[in-house]
Amino acid sequence: MLKKNLKRIGTGLFMAWCLSTNGLWANDPTGDDGNTINVKYENAPLELVIQSIMAVTKLNVVVDSKVTGRTTLNLKNVPWRQGLDLILRTNELGMRQVGNTLVIAPNAVIAKNFDQGITNTYPLRYAKAEDVQGIITALLGKQTAGEISVQVEKRLNALLVSAPQDMFKRIEELLARVDRPVPQVMIDIKVVEVSSDFTNNLGFDWSWGTGGVAGGLGTPGQGSVLQYTEYARNLDNADQYSDPARGMNLFNFGDFFRSNFFFNAVFTAITQTSESRILSSPRLVAMNGVQANLNISRELTFAGGVDQQPQSKDAGTIISLTPRINDDGFIVMDIDLEKSTAQLGTNGLPTVDKTKIKSTLQVQDGEEILVGGLVEESETRSTQKIPFLSKLPFIKHLFNKETYSPTSKEIVVLITPKIVKQNIPTSDFGELVAGGTKVPPTQSFNPAPKPAQPKPNDLNLGNDWADDFGDEFGGL
Repeated sequence: MLKKNLKRIGTGLFMAWCLSTNGLWANDPTGDDGNTINVKYENAPLELVIQSIMAVTKLNVVVDSKVTGRTTLNLKNVPWRQGLDLILRTNELGMRQVGNTLVIAPNAVIAKNFDQGITNTYPLRYAKAEDVQGIITALLGKQTAGEISVQVEKRLNALLVSAPQDMFKRIEELLARVDRPVPQVMIDIKVVEVSSDFTNNLGFDWSWGTGGVAGGLGTPGQGSVLQYTEYARNLDNADQYSDPARGMNLFNFGDFFRSNFFFNAVFTAITQTSESRILSSPRLVAMNGVQANLNISRELTFAGGVDQQPQSKDAGTIISLTPRINDDGFIVMDIDLEKSTAQLGTNGLPTVDKTKIKSTLQVQDGEEILVGGLVEESETRSTQKIPFLSKLPFIKHLFNKETYSPTSKEIVVLITPKIVKQNIPTSDFGELVAGGTKVPPTQSFNPAPKPAQPKPNDLNLGNDWADDFGDEFGGL
């Protein structure tokens, strides 16, 4: 009897010391009932620490006899309920409030005596039930020692949750964060391709050949050769000896024929210019963090080998991108774009020209950005001339022909992402999850300016003619 009395006296003195210690608690309006605590214990009995914390509240407390052990802690300006919850979690203890009395016991005792297997149904609006099931089990399952059971109702996209009563508040808070509408991004992609070709032909085109007839039929190796005259050549089989005119022949000086060898001279001055512009402007909407694919192509089929099946190749626009929206209004995108054109070659096999862009970029909402571009320029010069005669002063231009063909090609890829904002109703769990305006109307596109085309005067072909023959030929 004496030992029990001494134990009670010691417990009372310990609690009195705890309650009288300066800074044990402070009446700040930050706790559940206006009390915060400042406690510091080292290897103190767990039951006494719990009772000292509960002394600052207006609640009664019942501590199970299985609550044993010692603890060390140092808490400053912490709400008493938060501090008590930390102590209970670190020691695998639980609590239930019955009226104005708080019961503290090991988790197994709490589950056996207070939890009656309560089950709630939570229909989800935006998130997939299968995904949320894994989140709840991973985050809260370990903390409750397997007391939470989460089942999926696919038909309703809902969760059937069985858990202790005090866990449902935490479950609903978690669902309010997870069951949100996923933002979407509308992406305008513009692929502009501009090409130009310019050809300038200037000079004399000479052709020559031989004429004659063979012997009679049935007399191989015999017979006579009849020499053609200029008049006869223009009548008989004239197309065997002269090439078809290329372009426009300004002057045809006729034939120079003596014996069976003849010449034909054609003066050519022609300029050809061609321009082409191709604009591809696909648009697609992708969800935040979800990959979106767009394939606008044409399948080109061609014959294989002798023992092979027909083969095919795709040509067109293929886009694969994944947007990620940041809190500061910027959009990070992983983009993989391929634009190709195909045509059949002279051998019957297709030739595919491809332009590929693969990049990760950061763009502000509604900002247009140049992802990539290609400027390709090439030129071809060719000269046809008669040896020796084409080097004579003043008359050298009568025996040569110059062709100049510059080409330019420009490809530009522009991307404009816009965050799709919608009016979203309030969540079932009491939190406003989204808001804003509807999808903005589309905007017109101003294409990139065309590249400058080469001018005939830049070819330096006319100046040489002007030096030798005057201004009459200098303008050509």
